[in-house]
Amino acid sequence: MLNPQKLKSHYDEEILLRKKSPEDSRLLSRHLKKLDPKSFQLAFGCADLHAHLNLEMLQSKSILDFGCGAGSDLAFIGQMAQPKEALGIDLSPKMVEAANQLFQEKGLSDFRARSISLEDVATESMDLILSNAVIHLNEDKAPIFRELFRILKPGGVLLFADFMVSGELPPVLREEFNASEGAFLFGGLSPIRAYRDSLMSSGFEQMESLMHASFDPRQELQELISPKLQEALKEVDFFIEIMRVQKQADSIISQRFCPSCNQEKAMRHIPSLNCQIHPLLFQRFMEGSFPACLCPDCGFSMEAEPWQMHDMQKRLYAFVFPSSFQMQRIALEREILQPVQKRLPPGYAIHLCFGSDELRSLCRNSA
Repeated sequence: MLNPQKLKSHYDEEILLRKKSPEDSRLLSRHLKKLDPKSFQLAFGCADLHAHLNLEMLQSKSILDFGCGAGSDLAFIGQMAQPKEALGIDLSPKMVEAANQLFQEKGLSDFRARSISLEDVATESMDLILSNAVIHLNEDKAPIFRELFRILKPGGVLLFADFMVSGELPPVLREEFNASEGAFLFGGLSPIRAYRDSLMSSGFEQMESLMHASFDPRQELQELISPKLQEALKEVDFFIEIMRVQKQADSIISQRFCPSCNQEKAMRHIPSLNCQIHPLLFQRFMEGSFPACLCPDCGFSMEAEPWQMHDMQKRLYAFVFPSSFQMQRIALEREILQPVQKRLPPGYAIHLCFGSDELRSLCRNSA
C-alpha cells in the first residue's frame, strides 16, 4: 500500500536536492528554456503538457495544477498568457514553498500554491486542470477523477500526463509495490483501461490520447532490484500517455421550437459522436438515453437533429436523420453518402439511418 507520509517526505527531499543541484529538464522544449531558465530547471513530471496548450485555453481562465511540484508548469503559463487565477496544490510542503517563491519572483500575483486536497477546491471553479505524473500515485483513480470532474466548469478541460501499462501487472511487481509502501513505483501502475473506465464513470464526455510514448525502466533499475523483478518487468509494456479530457463533448447551441411551451428554446446539440473519443456518450446511446432532445423548461421530448457517428475500430460511419427524413433517402444518398464514401479509407462501411433505433440495431449487428 502507498504510504502518503513516505511519499511526502520523498518529494520534500526531491526539491531540496534539485535546488542544491539544479538540472535542465530532459522533457520540455528548448523554447521553454529560453522563456524561463529557472522554471526549466525546477520542472518535474513525465511529459511536456505545454505543447498541447494554446492561448484560448489560458487567457483569463481559472487554472488548477493538481500536483504542482515546484510550480514550473504554472510559471511558464504565467509568462505565456494572463490567466484570471492559477492554483497549484501539492502534498509536499517544501514543493509548495518553492512554488510560491517562484511565483513571487516572477511577479505572478494571481498565482498561489497550497498544501490542500482536491476536496478543498470549490465546485465548478476551474476552466482548466493540469496534472503531470501525479495521478498514478493514487491507487484508486475513480475518486480522483470524480473530484476533478466536480471542480471543472461545464466547458472545462483536464489535460494530464501519466505513467501507465498496457495490461495487468505480474503479481510479483504488485507485491513489491505493497512491501515498499509505494516506493517501487513501477509495481503500482494501472492499465490505460482503468483510466478510461474511471473517466467514464466520473461523467467525462470526451477523451483523446494526444501522445503515447513507450519506455523501458529496466536499465534505470538494474542495480536497484532483484533479477526476479527484472524478469517480471520484461512482461510489461510501460508507456507515458498524455490525455485531453473534456467535461462536456464539443457541441453547438441551436434554437428549437417547443410545441409544449410554444416558444423557441436554446438547446445543446452534439453533431458528431466518435465511439473511441466519446465512449460515455456511445454507452448512453446504446442504452437509449442519447441523443436526448428535451426542452430545458418543460422537459418535452423532441426528435433529435441530424448527427453522425464514427467507430474507428469497426470502420463504420453513419449519418442519423429524424425518421421524418425517410422520404429524402435517395437525395441524401446522392448529396451526402456518395461524396463522403470517396473520402473514407478503404474498408469503411457508411450508412444512412433514420432514427436512433435503426443505428442501434446496426451497431448491435456489427458487434
